[in-house]
Amino acid sequence: MLSCCARSKMENKMMKKIGMGLSLIALAFFAFGVVQKGKIEENLTALLANSGVSVRHASINWLPSPNISLDSVQYESQQNQVINAEQIRVNLPWLDLLRGKVSLQDIVIVNGEFLANGEPIFQKMNGELKLDSLSFDTTAKWLSAYQKGNPLELAEPPHIVLSLRAENAEQDQFTLNVNGILRDKAMALSPSELRVEFHQKRLFNTDKLVLKIAKGNIDFAPEHSFSASLENIQVNDSLDLSSLSAQFNQTKFWQGQIEIASAGNGQLNIQFNENSQRENNEILLTGKNLNTKEWLNAFNIPALILGNADLNAHLWAKNYVPVKGEVQAEIENGTISGLNLLALISQYLPVNYDEETIKSSLASTTFDKVVMDFTWMPESLLVHQADIFHPYFIAHNDGEIELKAGHCDFQTLLALNNPRYKNLKLPIHFFGDCQSPQYQVKFDRTFRDQLKNFLKEKLK
Repeated sequence: MLSCCARSKMENKMMKKIGMGLSLIALAFFAFGVVQKGKIEENLTALLANSGVSVRHASINWLPSPNISLDSVQYESQQNQVINAEQIRVNLPWLDLLRGKVSLQDIVIVNGEFLANGEPIFQKMNGELKLDSLSFDTTAKWLSAYQKGNPLELAEPPHIVLSLRAENAEQDQFTLNVNGILRDKAMALSPSELRVEFHQKRLFNTDKLVLKIAKGNIDFAPEHSFSASLENIQVNDSLDLSSLSAQFNQTKFWQGQIEIASAGNGQLNIQFNENSQRENNEILLTGKNLNTKEWLNAFNIPALILGNADLNAHLWAKNYVPVKGEVQAEIENGTISGLNLLALISQYLPVNYDEETIKSSLASTTFDKVVMDFTWMPESLLVHQADIFHPYFIAHNDGEIELKAGHCDFQTLLALNNPRYKNLKLPIHFFGDCQSPQYQVKFDRTFRDQLKNFLKEKLK
């Protein structure tokens, strides 16, 4: 048996060996850290120089995981667009560092803002961009080539996942979730989503806009232009669009065009023109064969007139969101929901309909054509003209729809198409719930005079 003294000596020798081993490991790690830090600093300098980004302070941290912290970050484009951030943190994967490679794992932005011509567009920007270990060197070369108009074709296109939240001046909340593969001049999208939650109802009568995109491509180009081609888009979980193509470019201000194809061969063309007064940016819409029920339901507007519409609209936008507009629309061979005009007319005017025909209309009215002209405001539709053409009557309407409450208030003149009764027009006031309105026939002096003249003619 070893004596206590001998055992103690052996333990001391072992501890010294362990201590020396740990010291060597620490020294190796320190040397590794110094070398890697030098590589990171060299790559970071190249990356910032190629991207035109200025940073007040940068630090490299190893614990709890390797990362680069950039404080007071600013990027300014030649078009007076500025991106600021309190901090951007670039996380680095341990495995690549151990292999001697400096790569990007993900980028986290903290409290950023986006300004155009000195005015804030988005603020409180917070999010994360995952990059599938894209190397610093490749990123720097890609940015440099991109700014020269000839982006590199990446040998291993990285898969990216972007999650970003932001707020605009109106306190609308934006959430963007993008999945895709980054190529030389484009991004191939897989299922992605844009959600906007409005602080107040500013987009027609909805408090949200949710776009879900199944797949598509976004093509980037220098000189501040891009195009997109998207497929299978769903709007607010109710309106299905088969495709969307867009082209935008910027000289001094943004201009662009969007072409949308919806189910049932519906088409919508949107032209956007930005100007120096961002509260009056113009949006022009031209629609063909649009299903009114689907489009109106998507934006929480009462679907009173059902059919396929052709329309022209001139909208004005603030911070890229429409705030008012003028709309002209025509609908052929459609239906008025919740109102049986035939049954109503037959009570007061000599309509040549049998009772079964009137009853068959139930709580709706078919028509040959409707011509509408109205002003859209965030809380109401001011209808200047809504003329309903039916084989046996014409209804001239004007009034207002309160979008939030779903209330209608219309003045209507009903006239039969029969030449014998052309001078007899029935005035009706429709009011209340748009889905099932109440009405009151206005036997005013004008109508009584018309009725007297009509009877005089018949008694001659």
